[in-house]
Amino acid sequence: MSLIPELESMFRQNGRRISDEISSGINSYGGYQQEYETGQPKAVPKPSPGSGLSTNCITPATGIIPKYLDPKLIGCVNTKVSTKLVNALVKQAIGANPGPSWIKRVISDVSIPFPEMKLTVELWHFIPVHPGNMRRILEPLRDYLERKEGAYTVSVVGNLKAKKTFENHFGINLDGLLKQAGLSDPVPQSKFYNYHWHVYATFPPTIEKYLRKIGWTNLDKFAFNKFNLPAPHAPMVERVARDIVESWLTHKKITRVHLQGHTDKIGKEPYNLELGKKRATAVRDAIMEAVKQIAPFRPYDLDPSKMRIQYVIESLGETKPISRDSAENRRVEVRFHFTTGAKIKPVQLEDVVIRATRLLKGRNSMDQEKVKKLLCVLSKMRLPNPDDRFIGGGQAVLNIKNSNKFPTPEEWNRVRLQLTFPNMFGSHIPDDQFLRGLESLEDMISGGLREMNRIKDYDGGIPTFGNMATPAAMMQLFVQVDQMARDKSSVYSCY
Repeated sequence: MSLIPELESMFRQNGRRISDEISSGINSYGGYQQEYETGQPKAVPKPSPGSGLSTNCITPATGIIPKYLDPKLIGCVNTKVSTKLVNALVKQAIGANPGPSWIKRVISDVSIPFPEMKLTVELWHFIPVHPGNMRRILEPLRDYLERKEGAYTVSVVGNLKAKKTFENHFGINLDGLLKQAGLSDPVPQSKFYNYHWHVYATFPPTIEKYLRKIGWTNLDKFAFNKFNLPAPHAPMVERVARDIVESWLTHKKITRVHLQGHTDKIGKEPYNLELGKKRATAVRDAIMEAVKQIAPFRPYDLDPSKMRIQYVIESLGETKPISRDSAENRRVEVRFHFTTGAKIKPVQLEDVVIRATRLLKGRNSMDQEKVKKLLCVLSKMRLPNPDDRFIGGGQAVLNIKNSNKFPTPEEWNRVRLQLTFPNMFGSHIPDDQFLRGLESLEDMISGGLREMNRIKDYDGGIPTFGNMATPAAMMQLFVQVDQMARDKSSVYSCY
């Protein structure tokens, strides 16, 4: 079982239906596009093959992607498309992502001020990554894109199955990019899991004027002499609650919410001060309930201390009118106060290997046999091309046996992906917790091997005799692991 949390279900919340082709081909990353339009797009004329094709796509921004992912930008296609086509991406992004996004703040049809957009399709090579670990590719691509294009982009990342979907929807031809990569269509399965499409459109900074501001919300037009919330306030309360929850996923967290109640000028001042307080309290209660409903979708590893919100109630009664319209003065103003923390720096594999080696060689309570194996595994990660694949844990081995399906390249665990998980091996992690993470990694590797040996001992590795038969996939796995154990670049050679 991987140490990396699977985020797939979080991007599919609210019962969104996705076609089989798209759900298997498109992935998402925080703050950017999540899922592709599910409807069938109208056919549009394709440009001639290779139109807009470029091999000169490398920019300084590509250097931000970690080397341990073995990133290679094969090439790119640039074209102009109608913003209405890009809107399909924008619409799907709203509400589909647990993190904050400029897309969710769009308050009008941006195809009117921006009728045409620049669209770029890139073909990338990475190490094979399990779908549950796609965050490890998506997050570096997010940072790369923000550095290259700025903050206002709409993006999708898809595997090679998504080629025809992109071609049909955007009216482009991607055959040239496959040829640059030395790939045929269809791509052989042995290479399929190494390549991903990265499709994005870039909006100009002037789109800011069409975005909802975060930090201040005015809920007005309360009924006369009432403090219960009118129906139009419900979506506004939900937006406020969502802004609060989504801030937990960033370094700029909302930690205090100031609610200021107001009334019209009818009535005595003490009564209006109390009425304004009741209105602010009613809004606070509604926000707290909405937060409670949204919060369960947060990542499981989020520190609960980051979710503590202080609500401050204040009433100014009739003393601060903003309009001649009494209904507009009957209001509650909601203001956010943010606490900005340091951004967690991306984990560098080289730094983790150095620190892990130092801690393992120093004083620690770990079993010395485990220490020896871990030091060997870390030494492999210093090689130019280490084979860091492994089957993690006994349950993963049993799954192979029960399904009789040999793992595809993306289904193998990778030591490099485990060692670069920020919540276990980031520079901010204490030494004792860091060492526990290393021990957990060793348990995963050795646990898979123990289960393989148990299966061998139990049924003798014999591919016959009915219920005692060893499935063909397991026989293939035994051979594969034995070969890897003899390869000095493989982590299995440490066992």
